[in-house]
Amino acid sequence: MITDPAPGRLPPPSGGPCAGNPEFAAGGGGSAPGFTAATYTSSDGRLQFAVSVTVAMDDAERMTMPRRVTSALPSVFCPAT
Repeated sequence: MITDPAPGRLPPPSGGPCAGNPEFAAGGGGSAPGFTAATYTSSDGRLQFAVSVTVAMDDAERMTMPRRVTSALPSVFCPAT
């Protein structure tokens, strides 16, 4: 299930996780019991990042998964970080 930001939550900051080098935009993300997913695409469409994580943990730890999934992108695509 890929969804827009939840009501009341702001979209990710402009430039995305690489601070504009390259520029990524969130394509969507979401979660349901047992998994979390996110997608990103570079502004030129040449780079794409999609990940789905199956989780088996308590609710407090599961709430950290969206941040963990988003932080995976810089380790793959952001040369300056």
